[in-house]
Amino acid sequence: MDPKNADFCKHRALAYASLRQFDPAIADGEQALKLLPADPEPYNDLLARLYSNRAADHATANRFAEAAEDVTHAMKHAPKAAVFYHQRASCYFNLKEYAKAEADWSVAIEREPTKGAHYLHRGYCWQALGQDQKARMDFEKAKRLGEKP
Repeated sequence: MDPKNADFCKHRALAYASLRQFDPAIADGEQALKLLPADPEPYNDLLARLYSNRAADHATANRFAEAAEDVTHAMKHAPKAAVFYHQRASCYFNLKEYAKAEADWSVAIEREPTKGAHYLHRGYCWQALGQDQKARMDFEKAKRLGEKP
């Protein structure tokens, strides 16, 4: 067991994550990434998931600002993943930062245009912004894609 070995750090990070101990898990994930910069992809995926999971814990505890910050970190490790834009938009929505939420849901829609949940939630955001026509359009699209507003 060598803490200077990237695989060791990765596996220990996964063990910590299974115990929902995300701070040491993220520290090990970051260490693994530093040890193997030539092949960062598996470690970036791991870190994105760890930050996202910790964000979910923050959100469950109604700590939406901390959750949004962790999702932003996840996005640095997996910038193309629509799921993180959706997750951060939900945080912003709960913080009543509707313009930021709308922007993130719009990016999620660009990346996953056939996922009805993005349209549904952006519709709620449009409602909060007083944009009822845009909300209706998003709700209709969500319904066509199988979501139930």
